[in-house]
Amino acid sequence: MKKKSENLTINSKVLLTIIGLWVVGSSLLALMSYAQTSRALKDNIRTRVRDYAALGALSLPADAHARLRGPEDEAGADYAEVVAALRRIAANSTDIVYTYTVRKQEDGQIVFVGDATEAADEISHLGDVCEAATPLLRAAAEGIDKVTMEEDFYTDAWGTFLSAYAPIRTSHGTFDGLLCLDISFQSVSAILMDHLVRLVIILAACSAVILPAAFILSRSLTRPIKRIIAVFKDMSDGDITDLTKRIENTASDEIGDMSRIANETFERLRGLVTTIHGQAGVISGVGMELSANMTETAAAIAQISANIRSVKRQTVSQAASVEETNLAMERITRRIKELDVHIEAQSESLDRSSSAIQQMLASIASVTGVLNNDAQNVLELMAASDKGRADLATVSSRIREIATESAGLLEISAVIQGIASKTNLLSMNAAIEAAHAGDSGRGFAVVADEIRNLAESSGKQSKNISASLKKIRDSMETITKSTDGVLAQFEDIGARIGAVAEREQGMRASMEEQSAGSKEILEALALLGELSGEVRSGSASMLAGSNDVIKESAALGRITEEVTGSMDEMAAGAEQITIAVHKVSDLSRDNKESIDALIGEVAKFKVD
Repeated sequence: MKKKSENLTINSKVLLTIIGLWVVGSSLLALMSYAQTSRALKDNIRTRVRDYAALGALSLPADAHARLRGPEDEAGADYAEVVAALRRIAANSTDIVYTYTVRKQEDGQIVFVGDATEAADEISHLGDVCEAATPLLRAAAEGIDKVTMEEDFYTDAWGTFLSAYAPIRTSHGTFDGLLCLDISFQSVSAILMDHLVRLVIILAACSAVILPAAFILSRSLTRPIKRIIAVFKDMSDGDITDLTKRIENTASDEIGDMSRIANETFERLRGLVTTIHGQAGVISGVGMELSANMTETAAAIAQISANIRSVKRQTVSQAASVEETNLAMERITRRIKELDVHIEAQSESLDRSSSAIQQMLASIASVTGVLNNDAQNVLELMAASDKGRADLATVSSRIREIATESAGLLEISAVIQGIASKTNLLSMNAAIEAAHAGDSGRGFAVVADEIRNLAESSGKQSKNISASLKKIRDSMETITKSTDGVLAQFEDIGARIGAVAEREQGMRASMEEQSAGSKEILEALALLGELSGEVRSGSASMLAGSNDVIKESAALGRITEEVTGSMDEMAAGAEQITIAVHKVSDLSRDNKESIDALIGEVAKFKVD
């Protein structure tokens, strides 16, 4: 195919190019027109179908539609009214294939209600389940407020359609179902096909005009080119050394420019040949001098190669030293990092110890406060104990005095008992004497009875008093013994309280010593923390310095590697230069021979 295209004439190529451009352009124009028309037609159809659905929903008897619930309702006037309205909607809507209504039942199924395409004797679809409901139809059946449409054509058992769904609302505003309008894809295809046929006819008419014009244009373009070809053909068939030829063309188009450029080229070739002829002798002398210089250059290159090899050996030794330095610095850096970790752990331990000691100081202060309070309480307790012991001693003294006095009362009671006994004896004597006196002694007998009664009563009271006093004496003895025991216990309590006071004093002294020691430890830990911070700072500085040294060593290593590589390249380059110098020397000789041949050939050109 490539060889066939190369064998074509310029006239044929221009003609074929114009035809190809026209075919491609017309095809693109047809496709763009078809696509634009298709989009415009779809937009127009969507608008029309949406408007038909909106107007149809308004003209539909929604209340009658709401009363249609099953096949038993198809014989009623409501069904006939709904179907008649659907047929009017279909008659007033262009290109609409199907006009029907649907409703979603309580069980979730979508069923047909009315259909404009049913014949008079056809069985109604009222209550039939819509098996081919699209997702948009199912969503719209839940309830919508305005007309909604499918995004594009869809295919079901009845064909390929574009559908619009309008809400049906009763006079009370209740959503009762959907009015559905379907337009067939065949209707749209027929309109598009008609447009495409008209477009093809227009393009064919344009082709009948453009193709002859293209033929004429190609002829007018190739005629001047043929004249230029004729001139160059004469040069190729004749003596090519004749540079005095001219191409005659006065046109101001690209072909004329080509002719003028060709003439200018011939003129420049004449000047070039003249210049080459003059410079050929100069080049011959330069070639001889170049050959001599190449010999000296070869010797210098050999010396440079020897120096490069020496520098390369030193660079290799330096690279080994740099590598050892890097390894040593890496080991130092690892040790510094380990030291840094230990220092950090030590700092954390110091912080924890400081916190613990501060807590212990707070605890010691708290315990010291408690001990001070206890000491005060002990002092108060000792004072209260001393006062109680003194009061108890006073009570004991008073009890002993009462016991002593009660002994005197016992003696008085014994005296009273003796007096009563004597009085009783006296009354008995008086009674005897009264009995001896007879009637004259009756009064005395009465007195004797009273005295006897008084004596008996005194004796009884004296015995009671004696018994009570004995009990009081016994109680006093018991109280005295108890008081002595309590006094002894008070003495023991006082001794124990003194011991407690001494122990608390010792504990306070210990707490004060411990507090002082803890403060010294805290100060020491603070000093250790400062020293650890200084060590950590120094370690960080050392680590940073080590990293800098490693970086610089790595940089030095890279530079050394680069120098080594450069020296390798220089060595290889020097060898190549040596080879090239020898080759240039050989070429210089060949060049001189070629220059001599060039001078001979240039002399053949006709420039005058």
